[in-house]
Amino acid sequence: AASVASVFVGSITASWTPTDSEGYQLEASVNSDFSGGVFISSSASGAASSLTIDGLAADTTYYLRIAAINHNGVLNHGPSFVSTSTLNSYITGLTVPEVFVGSITASWNIQAGEGYEIVASSTSFAPGNTIISSRTSDSSVLALSVLSPVLLANTTYNLRVGALNHNGVSNFLVGQATSTLAALPGAPAVFATFPSSITMTYGTVASRGYRVQASTASNFTGDLFDGETANPSASETTVQGLTDNTTYYLRVGALNHNRVAHYFAAVFTTTTLSAEVTNVAVAETFSASATVSWTPVNSAGYELQASTASDFSGDLHSSVTTVGSISQLSVPVPSALNSNTTYFFRVGSIDFSENRNFAPSVSSATLAAFAGGPSVAPVHFSSATISWSLSDASLYQVNASTAPDFTGIIKSTRSTRPTETSLTLQGLVKNTTYYYRMGVLNKNGALRLTTVFNSTSTKPGNVLP
Repeated sequence: AASVASVFVGSITASWTPTDSEGYQLEASVNSDFSGGVFISSSASGAASSLTIDGLAADTTYYLRIAAINHNGVLNHGPSFVSTSTLNSYITGLTVPEVFVGSITASWNIQAGEGYEIVASSTSFAPGNTIISSRTSDSSVLALSVLSPVLLANTTYNLRVGALNHNGVSNFLVGQATSTLAALPGAPAVFATFPSSITMTYGTVASRGYRVQASTASNFTGDLFDGETANPSASETTVQGLTDNTTYYLRVGALNHNRVAHYFAAVFTTTTLSAEVTNVAVAETFSASATVSWTPVNSAGYELQASTASDFSGDLHSSVTTVGSISQLSVPVPSALNSNTTYFFRVGSIDFSENRNFAPSVSSATLAAFAGGPSVAPVHFSSATISWSLSDASLYQVNASTAPDFTGIIKSTRSTRPTETSLTLQGLVKNTTYYYRMGVLNKNGALRLTTVFNSTSTKPGNVLP
């Protein structure tokens, strides 16, 4: 009995058990009565057990029969033993336009036929291995997905797609190997922002790593900034190279074997911090306030904070401006600073989301409070004693001048202890008017002087007879 051994796009091979003959002839026709055109392949060997007919049309049903040849070259035709269809042509333009967690879609150019079939395997297409397939009888379809049963996430699958013939047999074209997407990372969140980078956290999944993508456009067009890690156990990733004080849209994706990211649907938005201000300095101090200066940066304003603690714990005094070009601010807010007290000052640039980026702090002491009720008494020929009530000053100083604007001869003396309540000026000129002013020094030695608070004349010398 003859049978079909193999079928191709343009040929069919039949086989049989040889008989007592001088050869064989294999015939194929699109008509069951073999009328019209007949395709022939013959052999002069009586031992031949197969023949192949070439030149057939693709995806066409042919009727086959085999004839034995006797010594006179006469054919003994048997009945048509089978009809079969040649394979359809290979599809063209095969691509993989879409990959998901549990499915893969392939597309191709439409061609005549009875439909298409796509098959996928994570191992090989050998018998016994798991093969997932999908088919359609609609020859106008130009894409098909393998999705039932659901493919494994982050798994590489070998693909092949074939056009069906009239017998429903596929002529497979081996496609590329591709990986399904990794599962979505869990619960992404913005963890930290800096002037040129943003760090995001998320729950880990089975993957080849993670990618954080940042863009100034909500649809992620234009310039994209990527932060990536190949560590599937990493629960945070930082994207760098960003511009300070700029709003970015962010998304997080887990990477598959092809390093394609499966992005979390939610898009996050945040603003990078403004750059730290530079050249921070205490420009001026008073007994109850201080002014700090800096070099401005790209910002939406600044905040100046003052605290007696270097870590800025406890009560804070602050002042805020929304003008980015300002280069100095003064405290106090909400209340006056304490006199002769060391304060730590820090300046924070404010971004468009009102986040602060504080520069390293500087410190200085406020000026001491004036001493209370200074008075001059007693006054002698060449000296005068000045007394006062104690303040929080670290030291005290008294000055005397022969001119009320202190352009004349000046005499001065300073205490050696903060508990002194009087000082005596020596070396004054007798019978001369002096003007006095009081000074207090803070713990940094900064001097604060009063205006003229008194004037007296030294005693005249003895009158000669």
